[in-house]
Amino acid sequence: TLHDIYPISAEKSRLTSHLQTLEQRALTLVESPEPDLSYTFKHIITQEVAYNMLLFEQRRQLHQAVAEWYERHYGDTEIIGLQETVTLYKAPSATALSPHYAILVHHYHHAGNEERERHYALLAGRQASEQFANNEAVTYFSRAVELTLRTDFAGLYTLLLAREQVYNLLGLRSEQAHDLQVLQLLADQLDDDERRATVATRHARYAERVSNYPTAIRTAKKAISIAQTVSNPTSEAGGHLFWGRALMRQGMHETARPKLEAGFRLAQSARLRHYEAEFATSLSAVYRGRGETELAYEMAYLALRLRREIGDRRGEAESLNSIGNTLRGRGSYDDAQDNHQQALEIYRETGDRQGEAQSLDALSSVHANQGSYATARVHCLADLRIKREIGDRRGQAQSLNNLGNVANNQADYAAAIACFEKAYNISQRIGDKRGEALALNNLGVAAALQGQHAEASHYYTLALPLQQETSNRLGEAWVYNNLGTISRYEGRYA
Repeated sequence: TLHDIYPISAEKSRLTSHLQTLEQRALTLVESPEPDLSYTFKHIITQEVAYNMLLFEQRRQLHQAVAEWYERHYGDTEIIGLQETVTLYKAPSATALSPHYAILVHHYHHAGNEERERHYALLAGRQASEQFANNEAVTYFSRAVELTLRTDFAGLYTLLLAREQVYNLLGLRSEQAHDLQVLQLLADQLDDDERRATVATRHARYAERVSNYPTAIRTAKKAISIAQTVSNPTSEAGGHLFWGRALMRQGMHETARPKLEAGFRLAQSARLRHYEAEFATSLSAVYRGRGETELAYEMAYLALRLRREIGDRRGEAESLNSIGNTLRGRGSYDDAQDNHQQALEIYRETGDRQGEAQSLDALSSVHANQGSYATARVHCLADLRIKREIGDRRGQAQSLNNLGNVANNQADYAAAIACFEKAYNISQRIGDKRGEALALNNLGVAAALQGQHAEASHYYTLALPLQQETSNRLGEAWVYNNLGTISRYEGRYA
């Protein structure tokens, strides 16, 4: 490499002698022997002094020469335009040059070649994202945005679309919201309905993640309408998914079911395997809520198989959690714990904070079911902290209900009631009727454990119509069982 970029042609024949002299004077060390002979400075200070002795223009020329050597040596010299990527999942790819994207960003930056730096910043960002190095991906995408002309609407759109995806995984909601606003403006500026449909789908996902279900439904409908106009099955499927999920999160499982089933059929016919798995996972939760455990199990395993076939690691974790939830409903706690633990490890590996929180939530419930309340509480608190940081309000209510149940089992009724009341208030604010019913039922349990039967009966009576309205047969059965227990304590058997 050094021979190829050495700036003084007449001295190239003496280069080996010069390097040996530096080694003899203990300024450099041999890093690797022939045939791939390479040297490194013995001290970083020596390197910095030598570098700073070069004129600014000399440094720029050397950085340019090194970068061009990498391109020539690894055979990728064509400047690739900003290719738009609108899918929610992208399989990793590699070229001979791809391991060197980061160093090319570095050299072209110091060479002052902004066009090439921008090109490799995009590629390095995509590579970092594929390798789940999410913070690095944000850094590279942000640098590429800085180097993009404000009038390059298509280029900015592609970069912000990629960065928004990473912000979603990191749970950086304010940054994600900002990119979505700019993406909408860019799609309008380009007057491109394909892009408008994609942005509407991303808006629906964001709104569903922050428990803003009316907005999620409105933007999902918009995505479907635009996607149908331009025959874009990907965005249409995304609209159905987030519309169905927003309904499901509010406890409207019967209304959500046909939306999700229609989306599932669309994904199958369009061969959108990523979305097919997403719909299968959501339908598994709907069927589980209806007490159709075998169908729930079947859909969860279908999603897992699809995700493993396409190499979707984050999706695999979601499916493992779905299977774990079904197993926990059957009382198979050891198997459930194993699935949730696998999911947690994958989510941490891939940097998906919401998925990490969901796995902790599920593990907390498993440990509580097994009577390990101290461990359950630790998982609960970790789960709640993440959900607060990423703005997942529905998730916070779930965590508070779990934390309250742990406190109930530890006879700390004041703490339990405080948690259940907070969970109820959050569920009411976001329109989650199943969440309301769960918190009311839990408040009834806390009252009953303290012998306050009239108050417990009052809470159960409030919870019952909400369970019925949301078609939660299992929840309805819990309430009837609890009301029956109160009647038995009071001697009312008829």
